[in-house]
Amino acid sequence: MLKIVSVVVCVALVRALALPGWFDFALPLLVFPGIVLRIAMLDKQLKWRYEYLCGFLFWLFAFGFLHNVSPFAVPASALIMGTTFVVEAWVFRKLRTKYSAATAACFALPACEFVRMKWFYLAVGGVPWASYGFPLADSSFLSLASSVGESGLVIVAVSISAAVYGLWRKSASTPIVICVLFLTIAVSTSEPAPKPIASLDCLVIQPSIGVHQKNDQMYAEEFYQIQYDLSVAGMQQHPQFDLMLWAETMWPLPAVDAGVTGEIRRPWPGEEDEVIDLALMSRLQQRTVAQLMFAAPAASYFLTGSHFYHVGKPGEDSARSTDFILFNRDGELLQHFSKRKLVPFGETLPFQNQFPGSAFVCDLAHQYFGLRPDFIIPEGSGPLLPRKNLPAIGGAVCWENVFEHPFRSQADAGATAFAILSNEDWLGSDGLEMTQMVSASKLRAAETGRYLLRATNTGQSCVVAPNGKVVMGPAIRERAFWLAELPIIPAEFATTYQKWGWLLAPIWALICLLLLVENVFRQRALDLSSRKK
Repeated sequence: MLKIVSVVVCVALVRALALPGWFDFALPLLVFPGIVLRIAMLDKQLKWRYEYLCGFLFWLFAFGFLHNVSPFAVPASALIMGTTFVVEAWVFRKLRTKYSAATAACFALPACEFVRMKWFYLAVGGVPWASYGFPLADSSFLSLASSVGESGLVIVAVSISAAVYGLWRKSASTPIVICVLFLTIAVSTSEPAPKPIASLDCLVIQPSIGVHQKNDQMYAEEFYQIQYDLSVAGMQQHPQFDLMLWAETMWPLPAVDAGVTGEIRRPWPGEEDEVIDLALMSRLQQRTVAQLMFAAPAASYFLTGSHFYHVGKPGEDSARSTDFILFNRDGELLQHFSKRKLVPFGETLPFQNQFPGSAFVCDLAHQYFGLRPDFIIPEGSGPLLPRKNLPAIGGAVCWENVFEHPFRSQADAGATAFAILSNEDWLGSDGLEMTQMVSASKLRAAETGRYLLRATNTGQSCVVAPNGKVVMGPAIRERAFWLAELPIIPAEFATTYQKWGWLLAPIWALICLLLLVENVFRQRALDLSSRKK
């Protein structure tokens, strides 16, 4: 038993160490021996509890930074996510009854990763973190993402590793053919992004205000003043800019539509609902932005991310979303659209909160963790419409950075660049999660051929190019302003991934499903035939 546990720990640890951020240097190619070890473990067909243990341990490492949210967040996430390894093993074993271990892994692992990244298994949406392809964002394989994306890099990593395992076990013919075929498609269709046609001067405000400091120790006026002073200093040093950006949740007011009437009702643990007049908040919002931007250039804009409150029925708590919000220099709200991918258990519950007792669970989470997972996703998405001195800019907020679809869909809709607004102080000051978020941004930039500007509260604020080059802004935890140059790509440009490369992963998963179904029916036919005899 000790030997088996040692193997399980080794498999989980090697794969975890391939993820970005553990060291000052990256170990992305460690993902290949990690997958080889995983296939070897699968081929042993260990008891299910060992598969679950391996998954639990891996996700303890992968989501280790969640301890900054709550000491229970890491084991709770690992307990849920550990099931993904069990599903992976089940699919592998079904295919293994007919195919070699290398071939079974070549289909089972990418198919299960696709399902996890897209939908997961517990009705909470996809969890595309720490995929088999994720470490390759920090390697020369990144260029292939312009044609096959992160999900295609999963297939690349698994097929190469399966071919190596097959050679080791002298059964490599099918995985080698698959590996060569897929690499040929990826390499032959990858293409560099075109040269930028212009650039946008962006004044990024990084206030470095701790989440607990902001939520527990400061009034809204206090953390607003810190950012206001930084913004004024930034405008004095850089009087010419096109767009000023504040990070997600750093706007001090409940954001609302212009000209609305009615009331906002916000619940607070152990207290009566807070009631705010919508018309008053709308006027205050415009006045506050106008005061902030008084020294800004005439044709400049202000962009931030904030909780956005929607008009509801009288007497009921107001629905809210997390929005990407654009104002002009005079404080007029020009456009907003909502975050499309919500954080599981932090912003939403399974089945979109539509289950008995969901309101009670929301109240408990709000009381003990300060998070109320009842956000909505209204209609409407980015990019921002083009305006004078401002091209169509796509937007993402925090967790959306690890999803490909919001970026691909906005690039299809004409986005010429992307701004990511994020407040990652929730996840600690060690920089592990921040480094991994930058790696995810490299994948999104490569997939769309667009430059990405990360504007954050505590770091890492930076510009990420489609080729993976990163121009860093202020240091992590540095309170500073930064004039960033965001290159603009022609709206009509589309990468191979945008055109058809995104279809490769679902097609791969469909092939796996067909093989699985065929194998199940074949096995039943064999069982029936043996019974008749």
